[in-house]
Amino acid sequence: MKKILITFILLMTSSLATITFAATQDTQLDTANNSGSTQELSMSIKMKKFSSCEDFKKVLNKYLKEYYKNNRYYGRWKWGIDFIKNSVDTVSDTKSSNVWAVTQENSKDISVTNADFSQTNIQVGWVDEEEIVKTDGKNIYYYNSKDKNIYVVKANTSWNPEILKKIKVPESFGDPKIYIEWTKLAIIATDYDYKTNYDYYWFARNVKTTIAVYEIGDLNNMKLERFYKVDWTATDSRKIWKYLYVVSNSSINLPYYLFDTKNGILLENQANSEFSSAKVLPKKTEIRKTDKEAEKNIKIKWKLQNYNINSNTVWDCNNIEYILPDPDSENKVEINPSFTVISTINLADYTAPVKTKALFWDVGTIYMSQKNLYITSNLFTKYNFNCPRGAYCIMPYYSAWTNTLIHKLNINEDNVNYANSTVISGSPLNQYSMDEKDNYFRIITHKNDYFSWESKKETSVFVLDKDLKLTWKLDWIWKNEDFKSSRFIGDKLYLVTFKQIDPLFVIDMKDPKNPTVLWELKIPWYSTYLHPYDDNHLMWLGYDTFENEYGWTQNSGLKVSLFDITDLKNPKEDYSLVLWNNGSSSEALYNPRMFVWNDNKKTLLLPATIYTKHPTEKYRNSDVSQWTFVIGIDKDAWIKLKWTITHIDTTGLEQKRQEECNKYGNYWKKCTKLLNWQEYCYNSWEDSYVPTYCFAESKIWEYLANTIRNYNDYFVLRNLYIWDNIYSLSNSLLKVNNINSLSEIWKLNFTDNTTCKKEWESLWAVIPWNNAVCCEWLEPKIPENIVGTRWTCIKK
Repeated sequence: MKKILITFILLMTSSLATITFAATQDTQLDTANNSGSTQELSMSIKMKKFSSCEDFKKVLNKYLKEYYKNNRYYGRWKWGIDFIKNSVDTVSDTKSSNVWAVTQENSKDISVTNADFSQTNIQVGWVDEEEIVKTDGKNIYYYNSKDKNIYVVKANTSWNPEILKKIKVPESFGDPKIYIEWTKLAIIATDYDYKTNYDYYWFARNVKTTIAVYEIGDLNNMKLERFYKVDWTATDSRKIWKYLYVVSNSSINLPYYLFDTKNGILLENQANSEFSSAKVLPKKTEIRKTDKEAEKNIKIKWKLQNYNINSNTVWDCNNIEYILPDPDSENKVEINPSFTVISTINLADYTAPVKTKALFWDVGTIYMSQKNLYITSNLFTKYNFNCPRGAYCIMPYYSAWTNTLIHKLNINEDNVNYANSTVISGSPLNQYSMDEKDNYFRIITHKNDYFSWESKKETSVFVLDKDLKLTWKLDWIWKNEDFKSSRFIGDKLYLVTFKQIDPLFVIDMKDPKNPTVLWELKIPWYSTYLHPYDDNHLMWLGYDTFENEYGWTQNSGLKVSLFDITDLKNPKEDYSLVLWNNGSSSEALYNPRMFVWNDNKKTLLLPATIYTKHPTEKYRNSDVSQWTFVIGIDKDAWIKLKWTITHIDTTGLEQKRQEECNKYGNYWKKCTKLLNWQEYCYNSWEDSYVPTYCFAESKIWEYLANTIRNYNDYFVLRNLYIWDNIYSLSNSLLKVNNINSLSEIWKLNFTDNTTCKKEWESLWAVIPWNNAVCCEWLEPKIPENIVGTRWTCIKK
C-alpha cells in the first residue's frame, strides 16, 4: 500500500502546538471497491427477539442447516459449544464470586467508618469487581486455592490472628471469587461436575455458574441465605451497592450425530428433536431463605424448613434477544453463537428471587458503569464487508479478520434491558480499553491486517454517543505498533503503544465531538498498566527493554515509573525504579487487582518474581526472589524500594543442593569385552550434564533460581493493608508487617490449622463452640433427597 505521512493539524488554543504523527494512509476501502473483494453482509447486528418457542426452534434449525452446508467438514469441532439437557439436574456444592471491601460511605459499623484499609483496585468508582481476597477493615476473607478453603481471619493488630471460620469449597469448583457487602459474603464459581449428564456432553448441563450468599453478621452463627445455580461458565461479574451482576456464557459444540457426512446433509428430524426449546433453553435452580409460609417447600425429616427451592428456565422464548447470520451471510462471517445469561442478585434481601436476562450471543470483554453494561464480542470475517443492510454501523466498510460487536444494556438496580448494538473495527485489549463518561462510550481497539501483503497493525480510538452512534474516531495511531496499555482518567486518555520505543499519547477528550491529541512522548520501554498518583502525576508499571544481538527489542526487568502530567503538552518521567533482569514478572502487569496502592502512605505493594542474570552468561540465572516489593513513591523526591517481604524459608537449602550435586562429577571404571575377548576398561561420567548451580563458583541462590517452582505454595499471591499493617498472603502463610518499621509482627500458617470432622447429616449447619475453628460445608441435593453434611468444630 502507498505510504504517506499524515499530519494531524490539531485545532487547539494558541498555546498548544501543532503535532505531527507518522502514519499510513488507509487505502483498503478504495482498493476493495475497485477489486470487487468487498462482500455484502445482509445480517442485522442489532438484537431482536424470538416471537415464540416455535420461532426459536425454526430460526435455530434454519441456522444449523445453513451452518452445516457451509462447514460440513468441521462438524462439531468448529466452534466448540455446549447446550443443555432437558431435565434440571441436582444442585451440588457451592460457587464463589469476588468481593469488594466495605467502603466508608456504606459501612454500618461505626468502628470502621473512618478506617484506612485497602479495597479492590477497581476501574469505576462504586462498581466493585471480583477478587480472591477482601477486607472490611476488621476481618480478611481469602480463598486459598491449595486446600480450597475460604478463610475468615480476624485482623488483629496487637496479638496473634484468629481464624474465625473456614468455608470448604468443593473440588469441582473452579476459580472461586468473593464479594462482601455489609454483613453479606457472596461466593461465585464455575462448577465442573463431570459426574452428571455425561451422555449429553454437548449440552454441558454439568458446567454451571454457582452463587452462594451467607449472612456473616454473627460469624459464630453464619446463615446460608441463598444458593443459586445457572447453566454454563461464570465469565465475569460486577457489584453496584447491594446488587450483584454475574455474566455466564456457553459456546456451541454441534453434535456429530446430527449430520449425515456420507450424503452431506443435516438430519433435520434429529435436529428438531435435540434443539427444541425445552432442551436448549438455559436452566436455573435457586434455594433461598424465606419467612413466608406459602413459599416454604423444603422438608427434612418431615419438618418444613425456612427455605424455598425453585427450578425453571431463565427466560421465556419470546424474551430472548439474539443475533444470527442469515443464509446469505452465513458463509461470509464466522461467529460463535452461544447463550449468555446475566443474573442479578439482591444481596440485601434474601427474599427477592434472582432476576435473569438471556441473550443468544457470546461474551468477550465487559465494561460496566453505574448505569450501563457493555458486552463486546468478536466478529470474524474472511472477507472485507460493507455495513450490513438495514443495520446501523459507525463505518461504511470493514476489513477482513477481526472486528468487534458492542452490545449496550441499561442497568437500573435489578433491571437489565437491552439498548442497542454496533460494530467497530479491531478488538479491545482489556476492560481498561473502555470507558464511559457523560453518556459517551469511549473504546480503544487494535487490529492486525493479516490479509495484506505485509502485516499491518492499527490502533484506533472511538467515541460513541448514548445510542452508540459514532461521534469521533482516530485511526492508525503510530503504525505497526503493539497496543500495550491505556487509561481513561476524567477527560484525559493516556495511551501506550510499543515496537522499539514506547510512545505515550495524551488525548484531551473533554469535547467528545472533537478530542485533541495533546502530546506524544517516546520512551525506550513500555507499560502494561497505568494508575493515577494524584491529579498531576501518573504511575506506570511495565518492562524495561534492551536490544539483543539480533536487533530485536527484548524485555528486561520490571519497571515502575512516575510521570509528571501537570503540563499535558509536555509530560515527563520524573523517577523510575527497575527491578532486576529479564525473566522477571508480576501478575499485576496484567491483573490490576494485584496493584495495591496506599495513598496515605504513598506506598505500592507489588508481588513479583525477580531474576538476576549471571554477569557473563545472559541465559543463566544466578539469583531469584519471590517477594512483595514495598515501594515508596514520593512525587517530590524519588521512587525507592523500601522493603521486601517473602514467605519462602530457605533453611536447609544448602544441604539440599549438596545432596543433589553429589551425584554429579563422579568417575568410575567401566569395562567391556572386545571381539577378541580381551577386556577393555575406561573412565566414564555418571552424568554427561552437570547443572551450573553445582559449580564451585556458583552461589546457593543460583540453586534457588533453578528450583523456585518447588516453593509455589509460598509465592505471595495477594497483599492488602489495614491501618499501619501490611498483610501478605500465599497458599501457605498469612504474614503481617508494620508499614512504618516494616518489621514482622506475626504470621499464620494455613497448613497447620484445625481440620474439620464429619458428624451427621442435615441440610447445612454450623456448630458454634468456644475456642474452636468452625467449618462450613454446603452440599444440598435436589429435588428429592435433600441432604447435606454437617461438620463439627474441633478445639484448637
